[in-house]
Parts: sequence; C-alpha cells; structure tokens
Amino acid sequence: MKVTLSLHCINRNEDHIDIFFETESDRLTTYELNLVDRDKFLSGEIVQIKEKESHRKIYLDYSGEISQGRGEILPIWKGEHKISFPLTEIISIQKKDSEIILVQ
Repeated sequence: MKVTLSLHCINRNEDHIDIFFETESDRLTTYELNLVDRDKFLSGEIVQIKEKESHRKIYLDYSGEISQGRGEILPIWKGEHKISFPLTEIISIQKKDSEIILVQ
C-alpha cells in the first residue's frame, strides 16, 4: 500500500513531517516524524514516530495550502508499506529503498 511523507509547514516552531499510510479503511493512518529525524529517516536510519489523528485520503497525494489557516503541506517522499494497523502510539520504522518497514 502507498505511504507519503509530507512536510507540514505551520510556523517555525510547529513544522513537522506527517506520514500518511494508506490502509483498507476510508482514512489514512497518520503518524508524525520530528523534523530533526527527517534526514535520518531518508538515509535509512531507524526513527520513532508518534500516532496522530487519521486524515482524509486526499492527503496521500495533496500538495498546497490547508484550509482554515492550518499551514501548507508538501510531499517530500513517496513509497510503499506492508504494515498492518492498528499499532501502538509510538512505533519505530525504517526506509529500505522505496518501502517503509516496521522495526520491532
């Protein structure tokens, strides 16, 4: 299934990475990655991410302004995953080529 990492720009103190996981449901399972760990993730290191409220499926491919002054979103990486949800609030993941894997 598809997965997208998107930079969510709100203001300098609140910018972060949203990770949108496509699932069988009508919503995207969503986790947050700290900006500090973005380069670690992209280079293949193991990072921890924290679960957030699910998002509409449009965000899997969306780029641009978010309504009601909630900032802007810009996809920075797209790939695949085979992760089965639900999981715990905090999980460890790693990028292997074009796939995200769960690290136990």
